[in-house]
Amino acid sequence: MLNVFNQIDKRSIGIDIGESSLKLVDIMRSGDKLVLNNYIELELGKYAGKENGDIVKLGDNELRNAMLDLYMQAKSDCRNYTVSIPMSACQMKIIKLPLKSKPFLTDLIELEFRRYTVIQISELSLSHTILKEDEESLSVLVLAVKTNEIERINYATNFIQKDNYKLEPSIFGLVRHIQDLTSGMSMIVDFGASTTSLLFIIDNKIYGTETLSRGVNEIVMNIKVGLSMDYKSSHDKFFNLDILDKTDMSSEIAASTMTHICEEVIHMQNSFCIKFSVKCSNIYISGGGSKINNILGFLEQEFTGVKVHKINSFERFSIPDSIKDIAIKSSPTYNNALGLAMSEIS
Repeated sequence: MLNVFNQIDKRSIGIDIGESSLKLVDIMRSGDKLVLNNYIELELGKYAGKENGDIVKLGDNELRNAMLDLYMQAKSDCRNYTVSIPMSACQMKIIKLPLKSKPFLTDLIELEFRRYTVIQISELSLSHTILKEDEESLSVLVLAVKTNEIERINYATNFIQKDNYKLEPSIFGLVRHIQDLTSGMSMIVDFGASTTSLLFIIDNKIYGTETLSRGVNEIVMNIKVGLSMDYKSSHDKFFNLDILDKTDMSSEIAASTMTHICEEVIHMQNSFCIKFSVKCSNIYISGGGSKINNILGFLEQEFTGVKVHKINSFERFSIPDSIKDIAIKSSPTYNNALGLAMSEIS
């Protein structure tokens, strides 16, 4: 689950289970070329008796029905699948252990991890990777996922005919889109609907994640209230505003709300940098928030001294001319699904 850099060469599908929709991408490699076969978004509102675009938490059967509809729309004969696990179901911790414990690592990690969670170990599925090893000790990154969430996703997808199938935290796949990772520290910021997730990378290794309970839907709701608009109008306004335009009220609302989100992100970033004695040199952004006009310029003002990049993963793919412009415009919201699919593509 943690080995995001080892990849094999084959066709693959990635499915991202989002807060308001499911997203599926079907990709393959043809020689040196990455090819986008298909991409689909399925709104989840109707499965919960709500409007499309609403944030929903589906029951097991409703999620299964939605997944079945998505599968039928895809009409794909691909049998390699990677499906997202929401970050809300994940916990990561770096544990330091004596080098002599290496032969017994799995058992010791289970015992040690009890100190860092209030959840019963029997309710978690653990995986790990060694980050550092010296003459005396090991630094081990442990990923804990709620077992009931794994079972829920497996139930929702068990009708799919597949040869290879795995689950992966939703933000992990974004690492695969970054081709210019350098030594030192980088941070990925995934602006979701109701949450913002962070991924910290040092020397091409994942060192941790953080999630804060604020997302771009807060901006939409603030525009709705501030300008007395309905939800759809405020949502459309959000995706067309220029966040640097100080003459527009909706842009001012968006800038103010995004500043508050960034303040929390900066606090988490600083805590990580102090803990590991590193300095962040690059930030990569994804998700719906990265589609805001002039968001890069805005964030470079917020994160002073750090280079901010936008992840537009579709730009790396061969796409039919008839849908190329539309696909690239929607790319940020498909980054996670593409990153998941690329776990099976070298």
